[in-house]
Amino acid sequence: MRIPIVVGVTGHRDLREQDIPAIQALVRSELQKLKDTYPHSPLVMLNSLAAGADLLCAEVAAEIGISLISPLPMPTEEYRRDFKDADLVRFDAMLQKATDSFVSPASEEEPAAMTRDFLYRQAGIYIALHSLVLLALWDGSLAKPGGCGTAEVVDYMRNRSCAAEYSSFGAINSNAIIHILTPRNNADHKPGVSVKLVENEPGSLQEVFRLVDAFNAEDEAKRG
Repeated sequence: MRIPIVVGVTGHRDLREQDIPAIQALVRSELQKLKDTYPHSPLVMLNSLAAGADLLCAEVAAEIGISLISPLPMPTEEYRRDFKDADLVRFDAMLQKATDSFVSPASEEEPAAMTRDFLYRQAGIYIALHSLVLLALWDGSLAKPGGCGTAEVVDYMRNRSCAAEYSSFGAINSNAIIHILTPRNNADHKPGVSVKLVENEPGSLQEVFRLVDAFNAEDEAKRG
């Protein structure tokens, strides 16, 4: 059984319209690079399919043949209430393409009064917990205690202890983030789109990828 390279996704909803082609190109380039560099390893994207960055990444993944698994923050019919018009059509289309979808289990103690923010936070934590690398379409803003947005998912991915932890998909978490700098519409300072790899230990992600791909190549050879 081959170990997948699991790419989690987090990102802002309010993308600048003029940035979308550049963001799509960078997402496509980064995903294609993984496919080309580690050909023995199936790629899986964990994506909650929220409007904005999530849907953009899901559509690019589908275009280049990457499997999609969708941990949703709440049951589908309730979740659909958070989408409008064209985004709802896109959501339904991507959900149909997902090989699996389910409501994310809570990783934190449930509050006395359940909120949508709590449910979104649990979906983000689930993605961080089960991804080898996080693809973050993020403006670089700081996380807030108890927050439920992109900054909080990035913070969780980077700062939690993950030594010897394995996800249910079999991939070790590396704490690494492919950061696509993504300005938001309401930002005072609006830099251009760019990409960089953020690691706690430089070179660690490449080494994890290398080991995963070597294992998969050996498994393929044994199976003939």
